[in-house]
Amino acid sequence: MRNTTNTHNTFTLIELLVVIAIIAVLAGLILPALSMAKEKARLTACTSNLRQMSTAWLMYMGDYDNQMSPWISTLNPEYLESQGVYHCPSDLNPDSTAHSDWLTRADGKYEDAYDRQGAPYVNFPRNANIEKISYFYECSDVLFPSEWSSMTGPEGNNHTIDPDVTTWNDLKKWQLDLGFNAVEFPIIRCSWHVKNVDSVWGTSGAEFSPTESVPFLNVAYGGNVFRSTPHWEDGKL
Repeated sequence: MRNTTNTHNTFTLIELLVVIAIIAVLAGLILPALSMAKEKARLTACTSNLRQMSTAWLMYMGDYDNQMSPWISTLNPEYLESQGVYHCPSDLNPDSTAHSDWLTRADGKYEDAYDRQGAPYVNFPRNANIEKISYFYECSDVLFPSEWSSMTGPEGNNHTIDPDVTTWNDLKKWQLDLGFNAVEFPIIRCSWHVKNVDSVWGTSGAEFSPTESVPFLNVAYGGNVFRSTPHWEDGKL
């Protein structure tokens, strides 16, 4: 009878380390790609939200003799049925955040103009049924910041601002009259997709970088969706 010897194939320590190193390299390659794919999906969903809001906003202007809606929340339910459209999937506000504290800009600027509970309206109240909006509306019915005394158009022409009576809505009408391009003139803006959003989120007084904080997604007065830097006056990307 022939003797047989049982042999067991085992990894040596070096082979095991090689396998671990290979797995680490593959993970380093795959995880960033997965993260980019997820952000691209969120960007696509946000763009769809903005296009729906654009359509609703234009319909509102068509019914009200080209008057801009005092709030984007007031587009619901007549012009915009879905409340989910108001939320960007990249919004960093924790779910536990109170509606009155919800930020519509990642840098926290212009808080008085946010379409949220307790907003200090001038003529028209917001729609209280819509909560936790991710998007900053440039034409809200609140007084414009008092530190602004005038504005300049693209051709150097000026308009004086009275902080006691001038609303954001008034100001945007004047800017259009001064000659800004309607297809590069934002009325609804999303700041949640900029690549350095973590550098401003939750940091008091933080500023978006004029070159690194891209892209801002915008609905233009002309109805199109476009990308820009935080300073939209610099033109679209």
